[in-house]
Amino acid sequence: MRGYIRVALFTFMIAVVPASPVLAEVPAARIPPLPKDTGASTPLLAAWTQFVNDTGVGKQAERAIQARFVVMGDLADCDAYVVKSPIGQSVTAGLRGHLHGINPATNADFTVSVCVADIPDTWDKVHLESASAGLLTIYPSGNQAILPGPTSLSGAAALSGVVMGDTGCRGESGYPGSRFYQDCRTDWHFPKIIGDAVSDDPAFVFHVGDYHYFFEDDNSYWSQDDGRDRFEYWLQEFLIPAQPLLMSAPWVLGRGNHERCEPHRWFGEGWHVLFSGVSLEGANGELLRPCYDSDPSGNDWAEPSWAVDFGSTADPWRVVVIDSNQPWQARSGFLKAAVLTEAHQGNSLWLSHYPPVKMIYYKRDPDYGDADIKADAADAMDCDAPYACRPRLVFSGHQHLFQRITWKDRVAAENLPQLVIAGHGGTGVDANGLPGYAHGANANPSISCTQTFPDTLPGSGAPFGFGAGEEATLRTSSQNGYVDIRRDPKAPGDIGWMLTPKWIGTPPAFPNAGVSCDGKQIR
Repeated sequence: MRGYIRVALFTFMIAVVPASPVLAEVPAARIPPLPKDTGASTPLLAAWTQFVNDTGVGKQAERAIQARFVVMGDLADCDAYVVKSPIGQSVTAGLRGHLHGINPATNADFTVSVCVADIPDTWDKVHLESASAGLLTIYPSGNQAILPGPTSLSGAAALSGVVMGDTGCRGESGYPGSRFYQDCRTDWHFPKIIGDAVSDDPAFVFHVGDYHYFFEDDNSYWSQDDGRDRFEYWLQEFLIPAQPLLMSAPWVLGRGNHERCEPHRWFGEGWHVLFSGVSLEGANGELLRPCYDSDPSGNDWAEPSWAVDFGSTADPWRVVVIDSNQPWQARSGFLKAAVLTEAHQGNSLWLSHYPPVKMIYYKRDPDYGDADIKADAADAMDCDAPYACRPRLVFSGHQHLFQRITWKDRVAAENLPQLVIAGHGGTGVDANGLPGYAHGANANPSISCTQTFPDTLPGSGAPFGFGAGEEATLRTSSQNGYVDIRRDPKAPGDIGWMLTPKWIGTPPAFPNAGVSCDGKQIR
């Protein structure tokens, strides 16, 4: 294990503090008392290292990594902070942006500043210090602000990491048993997932999006820009519970539909200020407010697909990150992913929050996934040579379950990537409804079945898109967990990685359905 992380446990009273008339029914965040003071000696509110976008299309992508940290107060700059290596090298930190919140203990407004520093790829550790107080600590655990650097990804004998997504907690909205009801004290397993993942000692972490759900309901949540994208909820749902893993490995932080800007802005501003690789600097050097100000790049606050290269020069792997937060805007992202893959002239895997295909049942007709995403993925991967513009593996989320899709036909397996939906990272899981429309007493928490995807979409008759006419095996589980991945050139299916799902509770059995996934008899 790369380092011991002390984890502090807290118990809180439940409080409802109306922040505004619109939010009168939204509970205050359950977080430890925030630091009362501001200044360079105050504990950092969060800190991590992450990979950011290198949008060049060359064979070798620059492995750009940044340290980011959150400071209490409305800073004009981050000059009071020093980012150092263990041997005393230092880089400067710049101000990325500000976020606002309401202190649940006092109901007073507060502002935080997000600082960022580019880290040389030779550093193994990153120390966050202040010029006046030396090495800082991180709220609320009190751990020293020592973060992982990028060198663990170079030449490792068995490069390994973890993949997770859809990690947030909805809260107790509605009534127990409804899809929007989740008790974050008893039914939210993300903190346990983080602890288990730390014990795997990963060299990197992939998050495929959807960090922030609270306080999701079936009415007002989707219909108003009500200020719910506040920093105390980012602390509650991600930055505090994820802190042990944020301090153990650098992250690739994808974007989900919950982090979109429109409609109604959702939690896009928080994601951009905290995690995006998009510049927030205006033409005159001013800081922009993402999702509210105009995007000077002309991309409407979508992040262009970007790449980072893992592994060694003898065994390089390109990871391409696609911003599919808005399916109808994702086409350019998939096409750019294919360009980045083809330029690499080697092996790649993709991250896209929306999966290129899936199969579950909400209703009597199967849900195969978003039609725009399926069409865009099919077009992007339309190249002659196997893997020339296609990845070997795609990790997605969005659906709150685990599903792995492998192709039965050898030719299809060479021309289509394996798919893994890892949307079971903490949010209340979805029933999968397989096979057929199995719900209620006949529901299967886990199942293995085969399915030939149709050539056209049911109802519309439009082309099916990705996977049309191909037979696949689907292993599906409605149970929280994450996926451990380890580089293995001999992995089954020639995908280059050994995938090991990890579970909260007893591992699922994946019984064979005995019928196809749509419930029909197998011919």
